[in-house]
Amino acid sequence: MARNTREEATDNWIVLRSTQSREMLVDQVLTERGIETYLPTVRQYIVRRKRKEPTPFFPSYLFARVDLGSIDYVNLQWTPGLSNVVKFGGRPALVSAELVSAIRERLASLDESGYFDRPAPYQPGERVHIKSGPLAGMAALFDRQLSQRGRVRVFLDMLGRLTACDIEQECLEKARQ
Repeated sequence: MARNTREEATDNWIVLRSTQSREMLVDQVLTERGIETYLPTVRQYIVRRKRKEPTPFFPSYLFARVDLGSIDYVNLQWTPGLSNVVKFGGRPALVSAELVSAIRERLASLDESGYFDRPAPYQPGERVHIKSGPLAGMAALFDRQLSQRGRVRVFLDMLGRLTACDIEQECLEKARQ
């Protein structure tokens, strides 16, 4: 069964671009106007404020569900903080409801450190061996994963005390028992 254009427009989301750091203002104003919006955020530690705060996952971009033939769409250009509606070939960029749902689900799977849930390569306290790099040949205790890019923290026994060291995960292997 074929959909008509008006029905299709309400099943999709449009992409909005805000002026710099005004995503949350645009989201708030449109929500107050009764327009359904989605601003993907992650909780990021802000050093100067010393706490985790919601931070836009796509800086300067958010999604809105608007009927392209409605007065709401025409009035979007007057939203404070909105730079423009993202367009391709003069037509608003449409994003399927399925893709917006997938983004929501994926961001919901972030752990408390702000990384996507995935098993750590080693368990905290597990003995590891450094196989390459300047510390090659040394034994260590795995502490935690530091980044998605493969940085980890290990503790080395140096001069009778444990010393923290951040290295590349690929430099490690499980210690032989």
